[in-house]
Amino acid sequence: LKDTRAMANAGWYRLTGLGARKNVIHGMALIMSAAERGSDVACYNLGVWYLEGRHGLPEDKKEAIYWLKRATDGSCSVRHLMKKALADAKAKLEALEANE
Repeated sequence: LKDTRAMANAGWYRLTGLGARKNVIHGMALIMSAAERGSDVACYNLGVWYLEGRHGLPEDKKEAIYWLKRATDGSCSVRHLMKKALADAKAKLEALEANE
């Protein structure tokens, strides 16, 4: 896929099986690629999943901080994260950094 937003969305659909055949490995690959290409949604998802150890990712607070920072600091060039999720990302990041 060439469109980063579409890549992030397609990754979610593949990961969850919502509207597409479930394939966790392919879904995670698409989401990782979208995050690396600057999708704030993909960065947010990775941050939460590293924080909680979900979808085959290990619980890793340093990785969670890295991805949540990317989702919130304006460094992502593709911004499609909803305001509620952005607020959630900021709150999670603040809590993680306070406990470091």
